[in-house]
Amino acid sequence: QQALQQAVQEKQQAIQEKQQAVDRLAALLGLQKVVVAEKKTSPAHPPASALKAVGVVFQDSLQGGSKGPLMVVVSPGRFQIGSNLFEYEKNGPVVTIGKPFAVGKYPITVAQYLAAVDAGQCREPEWREAGSEYHYRTGSYDLYRKMGQSLLGEHFPIVGISWDDAKAWIKWINAARKDKGGVYRLLSEAEWEYCARAGSTGHWCHGDDEACLADYGWHKKNSDGHTHAVGEKAVNAFGLFDMHGNVWEWVEDG
Repeated sequence: QQALQQAVQEKQQAIQEKQQAVDRLAALLGLQKVVVAEKKTSPAHPPASALKAVGVVFQDSLQGGSKGPLMVVVSPGRFQIGSNLFEYEKNGPVVTIGKPFAVGKYPITVAQYLAAVDAGQCREPEWREAGSEYHYRTGSYDLYRKMGQSLLGEHFPIVGISWDDAKAWIKWINAARKDKGGVYRLLSEAEWEYCARAGSTGHWCHGDDEACLADYGWHKKNSDGHTHAVGEKAVNAFGLFDMHGNVWEWVEDG
């Protein structure tokens, strides 16, 4: 029995070390979230029991040998929608998230989106679209031109795409996955707020202290007017990055 316990402990330690290695790789590569995948039981994915554990991380294999976004399993729970910061958001309804679901660890990056463009399955972002008034080189508006390298950096969050573009990207990645055990989709607005709060009842995931907001997100006061590479700020309690600030994110219902 002692030998069995030692073997179990060694197995658990090996799994933990492997996960730490994955997280270190993610941090180095900046792999990055507009997308959610609701996972069903499949041999290639964690078993149903594992899906109940907060923080389980996995990554789907895609056709051609590439990898999908890193996904983090989020547990069910309840929360109150809205915020006391704004009168129109006070006293929102209590929402129940009834089952575990997986969320992108980071926002979807420029490189991840352009992979679908190169495959002919998504439109160019408006800052690369030929003839667009917003083209970052030839357009009459300098909105994107002013963003500099943050617009082009492969580990920066994608910008300049519509809701339809986001849906097209999801259609592409669902088709590109080798294992069809789950479905990628956009988060609902309620799911997005649940993930952004990460169990907090305060104004932000870290509570009500605005002085700490810069630790968790890029915003008007600290971003210098441009986006930043994903994963540079603190992670929230659900294991998700960039839920506050950096870029706006599309949801399924708005």
